[in-house]
Amino acid sequence: MLTSYITGATGLLGQSFLNSKPGFLSNHNVLGLSRSTQTDRIKLTNYSTEDALRFASIGNVGYIIHCSGAPSIFSSLRNPILDKENNLDSFFFSLELARNTNATLIFFSSNEVYGDIAPDLRVENATCEPTNFYGLSKLTCEKYLQLYHEHYGVPFQIFRPTVFYAERELKRNLLFDLTKSFADKTKNNIDIFCTLDSVFDFIHVNDIVSATNHIISSGKELNEIWNIGSGTSFSAQQLIRWFSDNSQSNKEVIIKEKNYNQKYLNTDKINRSGWQAKQNLLENLATLVENYGN
Repeated sequence: MLTSYITGATGLLGQSFLNSKPGFLSNHNVLGLSRSTQTDRIKLTNYSTEDALRFASIGNVGYIIHCSGAPSIFSSLRNPILDKENNLDSFFFSLELARNTNATLIFFSSNEVYGDIAPDLRVENATCEPTNFYGLSKLTCEKYLQLYHEHYGVPFQIFRPTVFYAERELKRNLLFDLTKSFADKTKNNIDIFCTLDSVFDFIHVNDIVSATNHIISSGKELNEIWNIGSGTSFSAQQLIRWFSDNSQSNKEVIIKEKNYNQKYLNTDKINRSGWQAKQNLLENLATLVENYGN
């Protein structure tokens, strides 16, 4: 039996892979790896090359699904060294494990690699010029992976998702700020870090797993890059209006940083493959509000 590893096993995406165990992993011994102490997964002191060699000796490896990474762009901007520790160092573990086992490395990058180019131009072969540290570190990982493929033959698939979420937990972003602020009955205002006309595509983690399973299981050619999005986008103004209407609370919106964000992608490539997202953000928002209100 092949063994497959999932790094970042306690994060939103890693947990989704472990809990759902998609079809392409159905006959694999799947092991979750994490540095977190609050986990029943395999505990790592750090993602090191020594660890990679140790796990490479366990047996035949099928896939390394790299979900480990910095928790948010916000934390990256405030402490860029976290990108090295969380994005780069952990990724070298996966690179070395893949190099020593001939495993296929599945890497989840980010829409942030594209920088400020228009969303319709954010196609997989576009020139990437990230404008924040988080996007730069993710693009650096992509480039290392492509060079590992050229020099060592490491097979890969790179997925660039839009902003992702789950009903029980959120990364720090606009959806997090809105949900937490409207759930807090003691606050009369909400702080956001973008303009009201900023546009976002939020994709559920289960849809990212579904898209990955679709591409891998359908035998698509390896060594490709795939954008993943829900296909539905909302402005900050629309989301604020939904929260106001459904919480029966009109809070003052305070724009802390006047950033104009366009967090969505051109997903024509994966759409042509026959995949579509199943989760609808508006249908999940009520559950989010309920969870964060308790």
